[in-house]
Amino acid sequence: MLNMSKFMFTQEMYDYATGLYSKLSIGETTELFNKKFGTNRKPEQLRGNMKARGFRNGRTTGEIMKGVSKLFSKEQVKFIRDNYAALGRKGLTKALNDEFQTEFKVSQIVGFVKNNKINSGRTGHFQKGQPSWSKGTKGILKKNSGSFKKGNVPHNHKPVGSERINVDGYIEIKVAEPKRWEYKHRIIYQNNFGDLEVGDVVRFKDDNKLNLDPSNLIKISRAEHHFLNKLGYSDADISLKPTIELIAKIKAKESELRSTIK
Repeated sequence: MLNMSKFMFTQEMYDYATGLYSKLSIGETTELFNKKFGTNRKPEQLRGNMKARGFRNGRTTGEIMKGVSKLFSKEQVKFIRDNYAALGRKGLTKALNDEFQTEFKVSQIVGFVKNNKINSGRTGHFQKGQPSWSKGTKGILKKNSGSFKKGNVPHNHKPVGSERINVDGYIEIKVAEPKRWEYKHRIIYQNNFGDLEVGDVVRFKDDNKLNLDPSNLIKISRAEHHFLNKLGYSDADISLKPTIELIAKIKAKESELRSTIK
């Protein structure tokens, strides 16, 4: 006789699935659900299980992807919107890459702000009555008796090996003169695990930028880093992080395969 065992959708499964589906697509929710419980549910089956228990996510069709960029994560989009007016295109590109350890180009930022009609508020023109930037600087910008002479060392000079915490909370270490600084966590990773390739991202497992213990550092690709941010890795419960790391790795590989097929 054929054994037709009935799938038991427990309260724990319901709570877990609905918590994810409130902010993720049904496909992403199903992947995480199957990894968590060792099941093989299909998206339409899992949606049916939740619906049978009375759950409604309240979203309209396509709403979860509305306004979502395929190039930038939600955190990166917010960073761009919050800082574009103050930093401008070049400054924003550098700040974004420093914050998320990415390698975006100015042209990508320009395209995004244009397509999304993000206005900096600047016109590039002098306003009526606005004084010239050089007014009152006569004699200041030219070499004079108060200028630094060759060989003078500024009082705030930092020697090689000095450390500082940048505005984004990362520890930097000076590696060469005159002003070459590098992320300390990347140096520690390379000293312990080997060289990093272009595009490699070193991430903190506990998201504490000051915890430089080698065991707290993981190397991932830029694509994996993107998907971890998109899946809310930083805010996820610690018990879910290994699963989210696996999902990000799978999605990065799928993205790579799709690009090679094209």
